[in-house]
Amino acid sequence: MFTRASKENSYYIEDSCLYLKGDVLDMNDTSCRSIIVRRQKDFCFTAECKLYLTNMTEEQNMGMTCYYDENTYLKFGIFGENSGYSINVEEWIDDKYYKQNKVCIPEVEEIELKVETKYLERTFYYRLGNKEWIKIAQLPNVYYLCDEGIKKGKRFTGAMIGMYAYAGDKSECLGKFEYFNIKKDL
Repeated sequence: MFTRASKENSYYIEDSCLYLKGDVLDMNDTSCRSIIVRRQKDFCFTAECKLYLTNMTEEQNMGMTCYYDENTYLKFGIFGENSGYSINVEEWIDDKYYKQNKVCIPEVEEIELKVETKYLERTFYYRLGNKEWIKIAQLPNVYYLCDEGIKKGKRFTGAMIGMYAYAGDKSECLGKFEYFNIKKDL
């Protein structure tokens, strides 16, 4: 589902891949339309996606999001850098970004991302070329992804997880996602 009505031509499916056009607005803006999510149905689950990288500028990023609303979410994605790419987790809580471990990665064509969810804990992994999963960060308490997380406006959307693309203000960016899977953990 979309967090709000999608813009015309903001996404399409071709060759079994989802193409998501990055917005010039970040996810903290209610006019942002470059987010596709599904409702979180379980307290313990693993979500994975595979995305293909394009030449991104410094402001651009794409990947997975754990999303509540425009006031609280996190990005787990690939960020454009001057000399290639980095992978990072950024939390948006009540008008401020909190950046976690930033890891520079080589210029690659594709990458897989994984988020393990155990109640309010999130653990983030990536891998290149079907090798071992590499842990990048762990957040022990993402309280802000629930109704009672913060007191700001009406909070009733429920926790969601999905994919996003952010173009920044320099140029367009197109996220290409091969798959997005969620598996309930027992």
